[in-house]
Amino acid sequence: MTGVSTLGQALAQIERFKNIQGTYSDLSTQLATGKKTQKFSGLGPDILSTQRARADLKSINTYINNITNTERRITASLTALREFKAQAENFAEALTTFTQQGTHQKGDVVLQDDPASDNDSIAIGRTSADIDTDFKNLQSLATNISDFMLDLVNSKDGDRYLFAGADTRTKPIESMDNLNAAISASLTNWKNEGSPSHITTDALISGLRESDNSVDPNAITDTMVGYSASISAGTAGDIFARISDNTELEYTTMANEGGFRDIMVAISVISNENFAPIMDVYQEPYTYGDNPVVNGAPGDTIEEQQDNFFAVYNDLSTMTVDAIDKIDEQIFALESVRARMLQTQENYQADKNLLSDIISENEDADINQVAVQLNSLSVTLDASFRVVSRLQDLSLVNFI
Repeated sequence: MTGVSTLGQALAQIERFKNIQGTYSDLSTQLATGKKTQKFSGLGPDILSTQRARADLKSINTYINNITNTERRITASLTALREFKAQAENFAEALTTFTQQGTHQKGDVVLQDDPASDNDSIAIGRTSADIDTDFKNLQSLATNISDFMLDLVNSKDGDRYLFAGADTRTKPIESMDNLNAAISASLTNWKNEGSPSHITTDALISGLRESDNSVDPNAITDTMVGYSASISAGTAGDIFARISDNTELEYTTMANEGGFRDIMVAISVISNENFAPIMDVYQEPYTYGDNPVVNGAPGDTIEEQQDNFFAVYNDLSTMTVDAIDKIDEQIFALESVRARMLQTQENYQADKNLLSDIISENEDADINQVAVQLNSLSVTLDASFRVVSRLQDLSLVNFI
């Protein structure tokens, strides 16, 4: 019986040691990791709230990441829009301050010189197509900012074009060549009086403003401007940012919207070599009935030609000012989206802090308490080993 009892005590002692060592190992892991357990199952009744908090936190982090990326793209878009607007305002100011007094064209005045008429004082043109310095400066400004404005329309965030809609990998406008060619053709048709393709001043103005040829056959369409196939076809698609389970914000600014398109058209017209001269040019010496060697604006007299030219010019100036207002609307729309996103992000940060507190409360171990328990258990375990060692090494000497 003594042997059986001794064996039972030994087995019981071994089991206690295993439990103590297990607890010691758990406390050591908690001290090293700062976590109560390495498995969800070890959290006991807190497992459900922890898993829910972690799932919500993961979702919030995803939305915060969406907001961060979208806010960066909107900021880049706003920077490009504001720079485009600043250049457009300089261009509009130059158009406004350009004086419409005087001829703005060199050479001598050509008179009608009709042998059958007693009135030969009707001015019908000039002997030179060379324009004056003021108009040359205006054209130089338009030419100089043309490529810069194109670069702004083609602005990128990384490898994404900002104003290409959802077709972010395709450049909105490859070059100004298509637009310049289309404008040149329209101006040529406007100046070629008597030609089957001739268009009136009103038709030219309408065509420059309109982009749908089903509305106006003289329209400068998106394809003529040189927009990408997806933008021209209206299939580029809008851009959205998902900021919650139930909320998507649309923040599309397309390259063919009025703010961009109208200013690009106005710049192309002013810089186009076919826009000048203002008046018809005749070769010297002029003989009644000679055709102009260079066409000016439509009209039988210099006065009519000037009226038609500045009718187009003034409408371009108005179109530019209107386009700047449209850019302001685009800026306001993007700023509104950004403000809403940042407010949502701020709310998410508060929710994130709350969820992090829940997870920490459920998962994190109290390091100070663990250290005290670990030290106490270490002392207990050491004492237990000493007692067992003594019991297993009993002798009369040790007993005495």
